[in-house]
Amino acid sequence: SYDTTYKWTGIGNHKSFEYSRSGNPNCKTLELILASLESSGAHAWAFSSGSATTVIILQSLGSGTHVLSVN
Repeated sequence: SYDTTYKWTGIGNHKSFEYSRSGNPNCKTLELILASLESSGAHAWAFSSGSATTVIILQSLGSGTHVLSVN
């Protein structure tokens, strides 16, 4: 299917959102609102799946880090 929400203008002409999986206006707005609820300078990330969230969290941990997880 063809998506008319985003318009590709050519190689090297990156204009904000081009592909929904790499970011979209709704997701960005959610992240900004969630970050604003925390202290200044806070950041928030929104993911489309729990698997993506798990991968990012585990990859951000250092060697020897302990993880407590519940089922």
